Amino acid sequence: MNIAGSHTVPAPRERVWELLHDPEALQRTVPGCQSLVAETPTQFSAVLSVGVGPIRGRFSGAVSIEDISAPESYRMTLSGQGPTGFMTGEGMITLSDDGEGTVVSVEADAQVGGMLAQIGSRMIQTAARMLMGQFFEALDAEARVSADRPR
Repeated sequence: MNIAGSHTVPAPRERVWELLHDPEALQRTVPGCQSLVAETPTQFSAVLSVGVGPIRGRFSGAVSIEDISAPESYRMTLSGQGPTGFMTGEGMITLSDDGEGTVVSVEADAQVGGMLAQIGSRMIQTAARMLMGQFFEALDAEARVSADRPR
């Protein structure tokens, strides 16, 4: 399943890069994220509570950041499992300047199995787009709030 999207965040690229690599900021912005712990600077463990249609669950997983080219791009791989299935994926995140904002682009490929796969890829893609939209809205809010905080 392919997932792609982009969004302009109202903040400079360096600030958006910082937010995308801050576990506390990500925990506040990723929908359903209950915990995100940095095991190393590029390896994280996560717990998410999410649902797709009638299937809901708590998923535990691992996230890895690779091929880092700060502050322009990185590759993220993830894997997770829960009582209703599993998911693995890989995505490329790129940041580019757009006036006073930053365009965040995501190109990802994911595989799901278990009961999640049984509900159909169309429903999963719709849910993924909705969650991506919620993440971008929360990232916008985080960028606005963090602009008021001293670094």
